[in-house]
Amino acid sequence: MKKRRLISQIYPSYLLVAVAAIIAVASYAAVTISRYYNAHTRTELTSAARISAEHFRTLVSAGTNGSAGFLDGRNVDAFCKASGKGSGYRFTFILPSGLVLGDSEADPVAMENHGDRPEIRDAFAGRTGVSTRFSHTLGEKMMYVAVAVKDDRGQPVGVMRTSLSLSVKNEAFGLLWHRIAIASLVIVCLAAIVSFFVSRRIAGPLEEIRLGAESIGKGNLNEKVPPSGLAEIDVLADTINRMADQLNERINIVTQQRDEQNALLSCMVECVLAVDTEKRLIKMNKAAQDLFRADVSAYGRNVMEVIRNNDLLAVITSALESPEPVEGDIFLQAEERYLHAHGAVLSGADGGRIGAVMV
Repeated sequence: MKKRRLISQIYPSYLLVAVAAIIAVASYAAVTISRYYNAHTRTELTSAARISAEHFRTLVSAGTNGSAGFLDGRNVDAFCKASGKGSGYRFTFILPSGLVLGDSEADPVAMENHGDRPEIRDAFAGRTGVSTRFSHTLGEKMMYVAVAVKDDRGQPVGVMRTSLSLSVKNEAFGLLWHRIAIASLVIVCLAAIVSFFVSRRIAGPLEEIRLGAESIGKGNLNEKVPPSGLAEIDVLADTINRMADQLNERINIVTQQRDEQNALLSCMVECVLAVDTEKRLIKMNKAAQDLFRADVSAYGRNVMEVIRNNDLLAVITSALESPEPVEGDIFLQAEERYLHAHGAVLSGADGGRIGAVMV
């Protein structure tokens, strides 16, 4: 299985978090602005409708016996068209029968009955009617707000409705989303750059630690892992450096002990050799090499492959099997010499048997 590098795992995570945060903030901002715009539009339409309704209420109060009979269709339509001309809103006056008496955008005579409109029903019921839907008259989506016009007796004589096309909002939101998309893209690019450098800032020191550990593993114990400036990573670097120092110190001690041991063995006139539990040769001094005509290249091979002598094999076998030191005679036929051999068990640091030594 191919292993991924650390930076290839950290960098996408940072970038994903940044992109998710940007999308969340942009979406929240867009939703908040949309709600604010709708609420603001509703407030403005309500204010315009109430002002217009107050105008018609005054006309009704000034009319004959304060009734709606004073309202003239031409005057109402003229007022609606004049009001809508400079405000950008659409003004519509509807009678209790649903008949449109005046409209700022269309000929009221040609308009259908509005008695079934939800905002009109709410207004005649004494509430402020609010509705958002598609207008077949203007061919676009509109927001409607309707308030009742009442006479002096408190009876509704009509409904004043104001409306605004939401195409303006859609255009504004299209521009807003365009700007948000550009800003988000710029922020994502900046986040990608920053995330890359942050990832490198973390992965770089770890890569140096890896290289340093590989160098130490190859025997360069004087190699030091440089500090990174990151506390957590520097702890690991210091641990590796201390480990390398301790390992170097122990190797020096072992090397010194080995050299002293070799020097001691080389000075001995007695032949010394050691085997493991499988009777493989693991050590012999110079006297043994000269006597048996062997060298260090024989280490690791079975002793009988190096020294073909049954007497020696018997003493080695006895030494490996006996807990006490053993002795025996060895006859070298080629040299016609007799040797007296002493054998003992070799024990490891844990006390376990690891082989035997012969002198």
